[in-house]
Amino acid sequence: MKFKKIKIIATISTILILGMTLFVGCNSSDKSTEKSSSSIVSQESLESEKAEYIENAKKCNYKDVLRNSEEYRGKAVVFTGKIAQISYEDGLAAIHLFVKDEEYGYYNDDMIVAFSDEEKQKDPDAVSRFIEDDVITVYGDMGDPSTYIAPAGNERTIPVMVARYIKLLED
Repeated sequence: MKFKKIKIIATISTILILGMTLFVGCNSSDKSTEKSSSSIVSQESLESEKAEYIENAKKCNYKDVLRNSEEYRGKAVVFTGKIAQISYEDGLAAIHLFVKDEEYGYYNDDMIVAFSDEEKQKDPDAVSRFIEDDVITVYGDMGDPSTYIAPAGNERTIPVMVARYIKLLED
């Protein structure tokens, strides 16, 4: 009789263990599939959002943006230029960008572009690090202009943009 009870308990225990193993295995498989699916949907969503933003960004005249900054504040714009200087600090890149391509290269019409690591993570094609002399196209929202004292001692006011997407044009 004792042997029969032990055999019944062992059988029930085995069934419970197998059932739990199958249940846990099925759930973990479903979760990884969910994560994979949501990752794909998220990636597609980011790419779709990027394409729509870039399509709607307006190519602007530098002087018009500087002269009528209130009209452009918060608007999606696009500029192409050459990085004169860049500094990275606490997840933020500050880019001094020349946007006027003259006969002798980019040297005129400068602006400040801010680009955060948070925005970079939303861009599936983002370059990990930009450097001086890179030629880039920047898509972003215009902010208020910034005034500073230049090394020559004169006061300068230049446009400021918060970048959403940056495309490297030359290596």
